[in-house]
Amino acid sequence: MKTQSHKWTFFKAGGVYQAEFNSGADIANIRSLDQKLWAALACPTRGVHFDTTTLDLIDTDRDGRVRSPEVVSACEWACALLKNPDCLLAGSPELKLSDINDATEEGKVLLASAKEVLKNLGKPDADSISVADFADKSAVFAGTAFNADGVITALSAESGEQKEAILSIIKVMGSVADRSGEAGVNADIINGFFDKLKAYAAWRDEAKNNAQKIFVFGDGTAAAYAAYSAVSAKIDDYFTRASILSYGDSSAELVNATKENFAEVLKGDISASTEALAGLPIAKIASENELKLSSEINPAWQAAVGDFREKVVAKVSASADVLPRADWFKIKAMFAPFAAWSAAKSDGGVSDLGDEYIDKLLASNCKEELFGLIAKDESLKHAVDNIEKVEKLARLNRDLLELLTNFVSFKAFYTRKGKAMFQVGELFIDQRVCELCIKVDDAGKHATLSPLSYTYLVYCDCKRKGEAPFSIAAAVTTGDCDNLIVGRNGVFYDRNGKDWDATITKIVQNPISVRQAFWSPYKRFAAWIGNMIAKRASAADADAMNSMTATAEKKEAPKKMDIGTLAAIGVAVGGVTTALSAILVALGGIGFIKLPLYIIGAMLLISLPSMVLASLKLRLRNLGPLLDANAWAVNTRAKMNMVLGATLTKSAALPKGARKNGRDPFAQKRSPWLPIFVILVVAASVYGVCIKAGFVKNPFAKDEPAQEQIVIVEANADAPAAEAQSAAQPEAK
Repeated sequence: MKTQSHKWTFFKAGGVYQAEFNSGADIANIRSLDQKLWAALACPTRGVHFDTTTLDLIDTDRDGRVRSPEVVSACEWACALLKNPDCLLAGSPELKLSDINDATEEGKVLLASAKEVLKNLGKPDADSISVADFADKSAVFAGTAFNADGVITALSAESGEQKEAILSIIKVMGSVADRSGEAGVNADIINGFFDKLKAYAAWRDEAKNNAQKIFVFGDGTAAAYAAYSAVSAKIDDYFTRASILSYGDSSAELVNATKENFAEVLKGDISASTEALAGLPIAKIASENELKLSSEINPAWQAAVGDFREKVVAKVSASADVLPRADWFKIKAMFAPFAAWSAAKSDGGVSDLGDEYIDKLLASNCKEELFGLIAKDESLKHAVDNIEKVEKLARLNRDLLELLTNFVSFKAFYTRKGKAMFQVGELFIDQRVCELCIKVDDAGKHATLSPLSYTYLVYCDCKRKGEAPFSIAAAVTTGDCDNLIVGRNGVFYDRNGKDWDATITKIVQNPISVRQAFWSPYKRFAAWIGNMIAKRASAADADAMNSMTATAEKKEAPKKMDIGTLAAIGVAVGGVTTALSAILVALGGIGFIKLPLYIIGAMLLISLPSMVLASLKLRLRNLGPLLDANAWAVNTRAKMNMVLGATLTKSAALPKGARKNGRDPFAQKRSPWLPIFVILVVAASVYGVCIKAGFVKNPFAKDEPAQEQIVIVEANADAPAAEAQSAAQPEAK
C-alpha cells in the first residue's frame, strides 16, 4: 500500500504540527514522513508503561533503546505480512489467520507456523492467534522433541539406549529446562558427564594395576584403614608426648593429664563418650617407645583401640598387646598408598551407575549419537524463529499504533483520552492528583536537565513491601506549593493499580500558575515578617531572662527610668504619630473615590512583576527536557500551556450534588474588625460618589471668597466724584 506521494494529515498540539495515523497506508508509508516532523527519535525500552517484550522485538540491535529506523522497519515488516494494514488501527490482541498475507513466501511460512502453534496448544481449529497464546512458551512447544534450543530430552531419543543414557546423565549431572518444559541436557552437560566417566574409569584401573601395593590387607584393606584412621591422630599424639618425656623427665606432670583436667572431666556425670574425657591422651605417657594396647587405655578410646588391635596390629606386630614405635611407623607407611588412592577418587556420582554400565557407555558411540540429536535440534532454528516471528506479528498487530502515537507523535498525551507511555501512574499528595509522573533511574542526574522544562517538579521515592523501590518525577501544574516540602508523604498508584508509599526527596521550583504568582510576594513578605517577629521575640525573651538572672544574682532593686529615657520614648512616639498623620493626610488628599483605585494599583505594582515572570515561564513549559533527562530523544518542542496544565493536575473538589454542612465546631472565631473596615470603605466610596454627583453637599468643602466688585467710571463724569473715588482707593489699599 505504499505510494510515491502519500498525503499526510497533521494535527496541531504542543505548538507544533504532528502526524496522524488514520489508515494503514499512513503506517505503510512512514518512511516517507520527514524525520524532522517526528515527535521523538529514540526512547528507552524500560521505565515506560509499554509491553517490554514488544519493545525488545523492535529493538533489533538489543541496546535497550528503540530508534526511528527500527520503528520504520517494524512498520514496513508488519504491513508487508498483512493483507490489509488497516487492521493495525484496531489494536486487537487477536490476529486473524485470514489477515496474514500468504501471497508472499514469508507470509506463507508464518501462517503454517501459526497453525502449528495452535495445534500444540490444543486449538487446531482456531481461526486466530493471540498475544496471550505466547505467554507460556513451554505450552507452545509442549510435546516437541526438537525445538532449536540446543537441549535434548528423553522425547528426543531415537532408541532405548539413547533414552537410558539421557536419563543417566540427568541423574548424575542434573538438567536444564527445554523449551517444551521438560528436563533435558545440552552439549556442556554431556561433555561433563563423559569426562567424569573417563576419570572414574582411570581411577578404578589404577587400583587394578597396583592392587598389591594399595590393598595391603586384601579385601579387608578398607576396613583396616577405617580402624587405623579412627585412632591415628591419638596414637601420633601419644608417641610425640612420649618423646617429650624422654627429652626431659620434669615434663611428666605436663604431658599426662593433670588434676585440673580430671577435675573438669569428673565434675558431672560421665561416660565413655564424654567429650572432655576423649580429649585427654589415649594412654598414660611412659618413656618407653611403645604403647600398651591391653591396659591403661583411656576409657573413651578403648573400643576404637580394640578394633585397631584386631584388624591391623595383630597382622603386623609380634604381639597385639603392645605397639612399638617402629611398628607404628611401619603401619603408617603401609596405608600411605591406599590413603593416596582414596583421596584421588574421582567419582562424581557415576559409581552408582555400576562398573559394567560405565564400561558399556565408554565403549559405545553413545556420546556421538547424543551430539547428533543436538545437531538435529539446532537444525530446526529457522522453523522456530518463524514461531517467534508469529509472536512478533501478533504483538505489532496489537501495539504498533500505540507506539506510533507515543513516538512519531504525542497524540496519546495531547488528546487526554488516555495516558502516554511515559506516564507511569498518578501521585496523590496535598489534596491533588498529579497525572504527569515519569519514572527516573537517578533523580539527581535527572534534575540537572529537567529545570529547563519550566515545570514545578517533585521527585519521590516509591516503596512497597516485597517490591523493588523506584523514583518518579511528578509535575505539579495547578494549586500552590505552600505545603509541598521535602519529606512529605503521599501515595503513588502505578498503571497496574498498585499503591506505593511516596516520599518527596527533591523539589524543582518553577511557577505553578499566575494566581499563585499574584499572591507570592505577599506570602513571602508575611513569612519574612513572621520570621522577624519570631527572632525579635526570641531575642527579647532571652534579654529578659538574662536581666532577671543578673538581678537575682546581684540582689539589686530595679533602677528607675531616668529623664533621658523618657525623652527618647517621647521622641519615638512623636515620630510614629507624625508618620501616621502624614499617611492619613496623603490618603485624605487622594479622596474616597480614588482610594480603592490607588490600593488596587499598589497591589498590581507589587504583584505584576511576579505575574509577568510566571506567565512567561508558564508559556515556556515544555515536556521535552523531562523526557530527554530520562533517555528519550525528543525531536519537537512539546509545550504544556496553562490549559493543558490544568488537566494534568487536579485539586480536590466536592462531588456534584454533595450536601454541605458549614458548621465547624472547632473553627476560629472571626474578628469583627475586618467586616467593619470593609463596610466603612464601601460606605465612604458610595458617599463620595453621591458628593461628586451633587446629591449630597460636601461637608469638607471650604466657602469660596466673595468676588471684588469692579466699578466702571464713564468718561466726562463730574470731577468731584472722580476725585472722591481717587481719594478712596489709597485708603482701600
